[in-house]
Amino acid sequence: MNVDWREMSQIAGAGAFGGVVSIIYSITTGTPPVLAPFPFGVIAYAILGSVSALIGVYVLAKTDTTNHARHCIVFSIICGVFWAPIFDGASALVKNNRERAVNAKGASKANEAKLAIQNLEKATDPQLPVAATSVVEKISDLLAVAPEVTDRKVSISIAQSVDGAMNTLRKVQIKNPTVAKKATSEIMAAANASGFSGSPTLMPFGWFRLPDSSEFAYGHDKRKDGGS
Repeated sequence: MNVDWREMSQIAGAGAFGGVVSIIYSITTGTPPVLAPFPFGVIAYAILGSVSALIGVYVLAKTDTTNHARHCIVFSIICGVFWAPIFDGASALVKNNRERAVNAKGASKANEAKLAIQNLEKATDPQLPVAATSVVEKISDLLAVAPEVTDRKVSISIAQSVDGAMNTLRKVQIKNPTVAKKATSEIMAAANASGFSGSPTLMPFGWFRLPDSSEFAYGHDKRKDGGS
């Protein structure tokens, strides 16, 4: 990647000028800025202005600096004058990008978990231990990211994956209660470790809950037998 340092220095310089102008703007609008002893206060505002100009031009606006050189200089000065909103915008952009990345990861992990559940449903008796271990691994990875997910659809998909795993393990315990109980205990431990059971993002869905380990005791489902 080629960096045009001359162009960046011009934009930063214009932003620094805007930062100094912001002092005058604040005073004239009746909101005197907080200044350190001269000249440190002026230098600080100049630095804030130059950084905000670089953020505004290259990150937020993504301006075509080649064909709009004059526009960039003027825009840089404006960014320098109003540096606080630029920093707020950059912070929001970083937050939004992180949320999108987490939601995408959650959706991907949910799909992987559902595939593992399907493999467990199709597994033969000798394949159950390996298939159950795969489900535990995928669900544990899913639970690790679940508390940070903010997208409602992804949250529902995660909850459905966990619920699907538990329902499938209830069927597995008929064939192999030892494998089912071990897998269920590990999933519940992972849920507790991630804070999943108390996550406000997921728990509004009342149909979802983690079963009590006693449901897998003695190789049978107590609810089917009328137990409490």
